[in-house]
Amino acid sequence: IVIIATGRPFRASFPYYKELQLKTPIVNFNGAFTHHPLDLQWAEREHVPIDLHVALDIVDYAEQKTMHNMIAEVLDDVYLAKEDERLMPIFNYGNPTLILGHLKQSLQDHPTNLLLYMDRAIIDDVERELAEDFHATISQHQWGGPFPIIEIVRSGLHKARGIRRVARYYN
Repeated sequence: IVIIATGRPFRASFPYYKELQLKTPIVNFNGAFTHHPLDLQWAEREHVPIDLHVALDIVDYAEQKTMHNMIAEVLDDVYLAKEDERLMPIFNYGNPTLILGHLKQSLQDHPTNLLLYMDRAIIDDVERELAEDFHATISQHQWGGPFPIIEIVRSGLHKARGIRRVARYYN
């Protein structure tokens, strides 16, 4: 049984799912969303977002720092605090619903993840402070590559959680 388990959103993994002609469930957002694209009523479907109040508290915290941008994803909807030509190719992929504007006003639902884009010089300090202040409610990690981004999901999530759900389904 072959499945995809990835940190990417469904819109970014769907082309591979389709190319491989999979008919199995998929794990997205590092385990925050486990679903079956071909069975919308799949009993094991699970979306485990960050509590909206926690996400907005993190936005408040991040506004005190020098952020290039803040992004929230609610499944395949993308909320960008401000338009950014460097990030648009990443977040426009898969033709999502894109909402621009301050997250405190535009974000009305519990986000699947929250992304903080900042200068590399402060990323370790921000990550440490987030761990101190929000350790019970979030998990976080830094992106590799050219973008110094901290990705935040609800505490306790990882790809293995979604894989366990799929394994249970297949017994």
